[in-house]
Amino acid sequence: MRGAGSTHLGLVRVSKSHFFLTFLLLDLLKHSAPSRVINVSSSAHIMGKIQFDDLSGEKNYHPVKAYTQSKLANVLFTRELAKRTEVLGVMAYSVDPGLVNTEITRHIKRPLVDLFKTFSFLLKTSAEGAYSIIYCIVTPENQLLTGGYYKDCAKAESSRPAQDDGTALKLWAVCFASLAAAQLITSPAAGGSRTSVCFPACNLRINYASTLS
Repeated sequence: MRGAGSTHLGLVRVSKSHFFLTFLLLDLLKHSAPSRVINVSSSAHIMGKIQFDDLSGEKNYHPVKAYTQSKLANVLFTRELAKRTEVLGVMAYSVDPGLVNTEITRHIKRPLVDLFKTFSFLLKTSAEGAYSIIYCIVTPENQLLTGGYYKDCAKAESSRPAQDDGTALKLWAVCFASLAAAQLITSPAAGGSRTSVCFPACNLRINYASTLS
């Protein structure tokens, strides 16, 4: 999904993407361990703020705010995921590909879009933007830090809000609750260890380990 702000659960109506997709793939990731989850964020996350009272932007939507919030959410999600899955042999990294010449400017109005076009020669190509992602794919795990934020093929410092474990945990809980409210997942019964993923359209229910609950 490529829309501004459309990249994390609840941050725009279409989402439920990173969290739910990871949930669906978790058993496969565990059985394929050592395995990795790489979430593409952006340096724009430094301008983001998690608006827990309006995660979907239904009260006050702005494309730039939605985008920066979603990128901050990607980093926070990665941190919390790493804590929960490292023991399973599943590592997680968030990556800033840099300023890449893509169609994201279609969501930006003048005069800012004109500025982007003027200096487009300074932007990375799509291939160059993939370097740090590939770096996190192929670099030996003992040279990477799970839950870490990577930029220019090296460990980088994310913003202070992106390192807030309390916000990361709260966002995780909100994401899980949102999926449960949509009846896409059901929490394990008391004392249980399995979580169900539901697909009402085809009357299908799949049981997963409750690592993400």
